[in-house]
Amino acid sequence: MTSILSYGAGLTAPMKNTLLALQRTATQIDDVQQRLASGLRVATPLDNPSSYFTSQGLSSRAARLTTVLDGITSKISTIESANNSITSLQDLIDQAEGIAEDALETLTGTTQEASITGDRSLSAFSDLTAVAGIDNTDKLRFRFVDSDGSINSANSVTINTGDSASDLVNEINAITDSSATQVFEASLNGSGQLNIKTADNTRFEVEFESSAGAADSQLANALGFSDFDITASTDGTAKTRITVIAEPSLTSVSLYAVGGTTAQTSTVLRNLTDTSGGAAGDIFDGDSGDTLKIGINGLTGVSVTTDPTTDTVQDLLDGINNNGSLNTLVEASFDSSNGTLTIRAIDDSVESVQISLVEDGAAAGTAGKIDLQQLGFGTRVLQSGADGSGNTSSESILLGESAGDLANYEAEYNDLLDQIDTLVEDSEFEGVNLLAGDDMTIYFSDTNGDSLTSEGAQLNADGLGLSQANFSSSSTISDTQDEVDSAQNTLETFARGLANDTAVIDARQTYLEDTINTLNAGAEDLTLGDENEDSALLLALQTRQLLGTTGLALGVQTLQSTLRLF
Repeated sequence: MTSILSYGAGLTAPMKNTLLALQRTATQIDDVQQRLASGLRVATPLDNPSSYFTSQGLSSRAARLTTVLDGITSKISTIESANNSITSLQDLIDQAEGIAEDALETLTGTTQEASITGDRSLSAFSDLTAVAGIDNTDKLRFRFVDSDGSINSANSVTINTGDSASDLVNEINAITDSSATQVFEASLNGSGQLNIKTADNTRFEVEFESSAGAADSQLANALGFSDFDITASTDGTAKTRITVIAEPSLTSVSLYAVGGTTAQTSTVLRNLTDTSGGAAGDIFDGDSGDTLKIGINGLTGVSVTTDPTTDTVQDLLDGINNNGSLNTLVEASFDSSNGTLTIRAIDDSVESVQISLVEDGAAAGTAGKIDLQQLGFGTRVLQSGADGSGNTSSESILLGESAGDLANYEAEYNDLLDQIDTLVEDSEFEGVNLLAGDDMTIYFSDTNGDSLTSEGAQLNADGLGLSQANFSSSSTISDTQDEVDSAQNTLETFARGLANDTAVIDARQTYLEDTINTLNAGAEDLTLGDENEDSALLLALQTRQLLGTTGLALGVQTLQSTLRLF
């Protein structure tokens, strides 16, 4: 068409104008169809440079902020994972608190008493000497802590022919201390078994003797006490006796070093005293080769010290805690703040502890001694009669009834600490573990200049300040409860911090979403076409094209008619 117009070809001026109009209409139709197909009013810089490049800038920033928004979404998932873990941690801490409360209730409950009960029914016997193993004038000797703090050992009960179990109970209950106060509350329980306990839960010892004054294990067996590991000795002489305490562990009095200062783990055993004005050798005495042994449940004792003149409190602790035969059953500890030594059960099978002094056999020094009553463990002074005798003196101490229960509680508590550690290890999400001390930075802009750092914390057992359980006394359980309370506060504080971070992140996420929408809308406003307008325009152009084509056809027809006249 352009070629025809260029040469004229005999076209009239109206026909040329019509062809030019059709050409412009066709171009406009193409443009409108392109806009309708792409939806864009400005598709290239040629369409509108200003709008095109401005729109590209807005879209580019919206894309960058969308990437930032995706990162925020990922970080939110990390925080949600941490929150879920904290909820589980709080549940575990609540369980730990419950175990500590149960342990304290068990320790301070009414069952905590210095008590021993036989396993044989005696109620049917009107004459105890008719029981095999019980002879006329057999004796039960008793030692106990008197009201003035001394050990009273001047009491015995003799079983005579014709004495019934009730008579034996009455004779035991007739024992009084130096202030004429009843010491024991003996009875036959519902099964007819003999129970002996002190009225004020003070420690006591019962020794079984034959009519000739010798150790009488048959008497202990006949009365039902054979299962309490009651074999003991005095300077090599066999005895059948057991010391009974109310506490679930052996805990000494406050100990001092010679000179009056509170004892420390570095204090030599021979320099330990029970008063600030005591002298060396008050509690531990002897020389090289004199050996202290510890046994559990009547098993053969193992040496834990070898020289009271050089071994320290720490050596004693190590001798117990590093010995493979002992350290799965008991644990020794020392509180330097008040100078107390504790040996406690850590396995529920532990019922009794045997403490022995073995005199050296070299006769190269002095006779050995361990004053257990002054130490606060038992009721006797374990003392060899002569230096170099090689003799053994021992005392078997029956722990309070709750020792096994407390050991179980300790095991359950320590298992929870392991679960806490495992849970924290498993709390990692996309390489970040907020509960293991990792920090996480969340960016809110495409320039990384606007950000928030969620600080992590060590929330395993150590990080929460939770130590291995020691339920040997009310004070140690209270210490555990304080640790649990502190751990709960730590978790609550950390959870509040995460909640605050989450609130900030949510607000910034909403702001970013709105900003991205605004940028995209602005870009679209600059480039998008109006489909309704373009559709109407296309129809109008197509109509104009049709009318132009029709007009051109009529013009050509008129020209042809005119030419036929010549």
